Amino acid sequence: MPEQFRSLTYIVLLALIAFFFAKKITASVVSEQQFNRWRNTWIALTLIVFLAGNFWIYAVLGGLLLYYVAKQEQNPFALFFVLLLAIPRISDKIPGLGIVNFLIEVDYITILSLTVLLPAYLSLRTKRETAPFLSFWPDRLIFAYMIIVVLLLMRDTTTTDALRMVIRNFTDIFLPYYVASRSLKHVQQFKEVLAAFVIAAMVAGVMAMFEFSRFWLLYANLKGFLGVPWEMGSYLGRGDNLRALVTLGQPIILGYVMLLALGFYIFTSKAATSRPLRWLGWSLILGGLYVPLSRGPWVGAVVLTVIFIIVSPNKIKNIAKLAAASVLSAIVLNIIPAGQKIINLIPFIGETEVENVDYRVRLINAAFIVFQRYPLFGSTKFKEELAALGMTQGEGIVDIVNQYLWIVLERGLIGLMLFVGFFSIIIFQLFVHINNSINENNDTLLLGRTLFACLIATMVTITTVSGILVLPVIYWALGGLSLAYCRMLELQEVSVQANEFKSYRLAFDAMPALPATKLVFSTLTTHRVIVDNKPIPRVKLKSKTNSNQDDISTKFTPSPREIKPSKSPKPELGSIYQQARKISPNPQQAYFAKTLQLPPKTKVQTNESLIKVGKVRVLSGSNSGKEFVLSKVLSKLGKTGVQVAIVSRRNSGYYLTHLEGKVYPIVNNISIGERAHLLNDQDMIEILGIKMQFHSDESA
Repeated sequence: MPEQFRSLTYIVLLALIAFFFAKKITASVVSEQQFNRWRNTWIALTLIVFLAGNFWIYAVLGGLLLYYVAKQEQNPFALFFVLLLAIPRISDKIPGLGIVNFLIEVDYITILSLTVLLPAYLSLRTKRETAPFLSFWPDRLIFAYMIIVVLLLMRDTTTTDALRMVIRNFTDIFLPYYVASRSLKHVQQFKEVLAAFVIAAMVAGVMAMFEFSRFWLLYANLKGFLGVPWEMGSYLGRGDNLRALVTLGQPIILGYVMLLALGFYIFTSKAATSRPLRWLGWSLILGGLYVPLSRGPWVGAVVLTVIFIIVSPNKIKNIAKLAAASVLSAIVLNIIPAGQKIINLIPFIGETEVENVDYRVRLINAAFIVFQRYPLFGSTKFKEELAALGMTQGEGIVDIVNQYLWIVLERGLIGLMLFVGFFSIIIFQLFVHINNSINENNDTLLLGRTLFACLIATMVTITTVSGILVLPVIYWALGGLSLAYCRMLELQEVSVQANEFKSYRLAFDAMPALPATKLVFSTLTTHRVIVDNKPIPRVKLKSKTNSNQDDISTKFTPSPREIKPSKSPKPELGSIYQQARKISPNPQQAYFAKTLQLPPKTKVQTNESLIKVGKVRVLSGSNSGKEFVLSKVLSKLGKTGVQVAIVSRRNSGYYLTHLEGKVYPIVNNISIGERAHLLNDQDMIEILGIKMQFHSDESA
């Protein structure tokens, strides 16, 4: 069998096995239809790239396939993530037709960004709720960084090269960041994105472990099949072992991908339906993290774990568990035969390739000398100057194995400050949000802790690798994800306040009818409410009024010193009426006071009979069989941040009203919409997929 078909056979077989288990692990997060679409697209792309025989045939067919699939995808960024690792980043140049050397360089990331993210970007721009670019500080810093990269490149190159860099920045930096930061607005969308990356990493992990065990790189000959040169994807070893690559081109890039998947799986593993499946997922990711034999991502994994524990509840207990696990692992490694080989690979402890660590130390010293010559804006000739200082390796190249060094040498302090400032602001915002709820534990906060730990681990790991291949695409996208998370929380806080205002309005609707035409409102709400089916405008009062003024429409409000703030952030329903009784208008407004001051013990007469006390019986879910008596004026049903409805008790009966969420409550298989719905005995209610039945057969 030709090498091309032999590689393709193993790749498809291993991918199907990995997808089979990944589907079971993420079944509660990703729908079956969506997962099947992702898997089939991944397989189809692999078949195209191996059978095309020409780079441009593969580029055209692959682009058409991706564009077609993207039109059916509700979450385009999840599709981008699940396909990000499908094909190596092999590139070719579009000829310049005799005008220039070439137009642009095209690779898999370029095709994926233009077919999946570009339509999403154009769609997001047309939506009114999408925040414009440059609305936030991270937007401004990333834009300034892209601008300075292009401007500094023009020092020693042509205008056409600068334009190519603009296109590369657009596909590799801007589109992943923008779509991630603007398209994700709900926790479910984040779950799909993180699950998509975990699925892609599991597939890569299975193939990486195969490469490691069989000493065979599955994608090594793909550049020959496509007929294009590619510097990456060569066989590399460490000790007596082959370092796995799969589609990533460099072992350390594969290690970083598995590191990030490890962090994402902390969040995604909660959705696994069984413990064996959960542990299977851990084994696939940890195995994929080990086989590249890249020590930088190992250090990053330790940092990720420690940071996640520090910002989580019960951190002391978890740190103790981590310490115990570390001691146990050290004992096991000293006992098993292969343990010494693993210990030798550990940085600063092992003895395998210690010269790499020495090289990194010498590189920092030499880079500091070059930096002092061009401190502000760096130089495009820094590699030549490092080579003159003796930093050339055996392959005849100067390997800048530190992203920060690369930026400060090529773009100076200005470029480094923009780069670090972008991530620092996002990390700070994440920390503020998770620190405010350090002792709480739910999906939203777990997501924030995961993103925070992943960002810190990324900033540590890139000290061991330069920004090559798919690495920059991933960490800029991670920045966009984190900004989207912060925006989601901020919008949720605004939504909670708006829902509280709406609750107060519903509370007034639920109160018995009053023989009044006007009431004084406190600053708790700006809503208009209805009493006796008449609109009541908000009346502002001032504590100091002109005694010579007879106009009853004079507005006055009590001074802040006269009104003591309530200790409770959510006042009782009657507090607005009590506030009205406390305010005493001047004598010239006595006739107006009659409409403000209500007799403290007057019972309102109504022709409506008292309603029976209702109850709700849960028919499905974890609380199946339980009953909840609706004795309060307002009762909440649902989950905050997802879907919430209110059952209000009025003289005329119980009313169900939608309060929060995109999906409206369902009564008797019919959506109630925005209007309050009168509940009848035996009505079937469905909220969050949980079915309940309303009963009004219990007398007061």
